[in-house]
Amino acid sequence: MTQLAKHPQTNEFPKISMIWKSIPSQLARENKKFLYKAVKEGALTENYVLQSLIPQFEAVPRYWTQSNSPYEVDFLIQHENDIIPVEVKSDTNVTSRSLKKYKELFGDKMKLRVRFSLENLKLDDDLLNIPLFMADYAGRLIEIALGKK
Repeated sequence: MTQLAKHPQTNEFPKISMIWKSIPSQLARENKKFLYKAVKEGALTENYVLQSLIPQFEAVPRYWTQSNSPYEVDFLIQHENDIIPVEVKSDTNVTSRSLKKYKELFGDKMKLRVRFSLENLKLDDDLLNIPLFMADYAGRLIEIALGKK
């Protein structure tokens, strides 16, 4: 079950608001089942991953975007002295334009990029893909990936 944070960060309000705003239309449905696809795709998945990341790292994950740019990274996490960009993909399309842009801008300071998706666990150069169901093991998987680099 997906949880929403009790005290969310300010940047999480738009996503949570989308979920709450979808409730009236969800309840108006004849079968009364909550359909995740009626909420903006990805918002619940991002919150699920965030709730898994928070207890695994000392600092609360942050959000990154550039002014006047379509690029945004869902989370920045700190592992020891390293800042690691994280993208969450809830669909089968795992293209990570924002992770590529982040690498282009900060590649000399970055050891690893992480993507959560429906794909299998794999380390491809500096991109670690973690299956969504393994989000609770992200900290350990990141340690292993950094040890291999």
